[in-house]
Amino acid sequence: MGPWLLAVVFQGVVGLAWFVGLDRLARPLPARLRVNLLAAILVAPPVLAAARLLGLGGPPRAWALLRADRWWALLEAGGWPAMSSVGFLFGGSALIGVVQEVVPNLALRVGLSGVPHVRDARLEAILAELPARPWGRPLAIRRLETDRRLALLQGLSAPTILVSRGLMRALDEAELKAVVAHELAHHHRGGNRRRLLLWLFRLAQLPSPAALVAFRWYLGAEEVACDALAARWVRPVDLASALLRIHGRRPPASAGAWVRARHEVARRAEVAATRERVRALLDGVPVGGAGASLVLVLVAMLLTWGVAA
Repeated sequence: MGPWLLAVVFQGVVGLAWFVGLDRLARPLPARLRVNLLAAILVAPPVLAAARLLGLGGPPRAWALLRADRWWALLEAGGWPAMSSVGFLFGGSALIGVVQEVVPNLALRVGLSGVPHVRDARLEAILAELPARPWGRPLAIRRLETDRRLALLQGLSAPTILVSRGLMRALDEAELKAVVAHELAHHHRGGNRRRLLLWLFRLAQLPSPAALVAFRWYLGAEEVACDALAARWVRPVDLASALLRIHGRRPPASAGAWVRARHEVARRAEVAATRERVRALLDGVPVGGAGASLVLVLVAMLLTWGVAA
């Protein structure tokens, strides 16, 4: 298990290095290309490492620059200090992954479980003005009866765009249409099915720090890609304005010190991410074509295969 996990980490590190180099060389990368590359970095390591375990082809191990079996042997030879350091690294990555990825999603789902979803003629009219859903897949839109400012795509087999009452009150008509367009873009790009599939690959390498970074980058890149697609249907400035209204709100003055501190940390991270999304919208980051994305994703996977084993 140890060499396999180390191979997964090496594969991910090489993929991330390749991605960062390309991103710096060819910025701005098309939004779809960024998402596809990061998805490949998440999918390739466990697949390639599993193929190695099963003895399924690939370049000879002697060609690899990073040999996981040899590195693992060196760690074992280092005794408990070396193995403890590795355990701390892998365990810490797994814990951060759970805290950052699992807990917030569970908290959101639990918090919304008892909130009514109701039909809203205004939302349905907005959705009808936007492009048809891909391949005739059904899509509903409902209003969430809460004053929280929320918009999300929920569900797998019967996806639904949920927009909260509080968010509808905070936005004007153009901004609200831009938010619905963003959630519709998630649906066009595979929606929760795609995210669930990638999450399963992420789960297979939960202790990997490389997968932790790749998944966080993927989530951010996916939001930018959906912004870029939505900007084809609505004015980019309207979506940028809506993002600034949604994010960055401070907690009420009556909240306790711990709640305020936690909220402030989350708010600052949210503000930084929102700033990048607004900049991409106003600068006009291209969406990109599927052909070039596919070729570069395959190249990244082949490089990852050959360098680390």
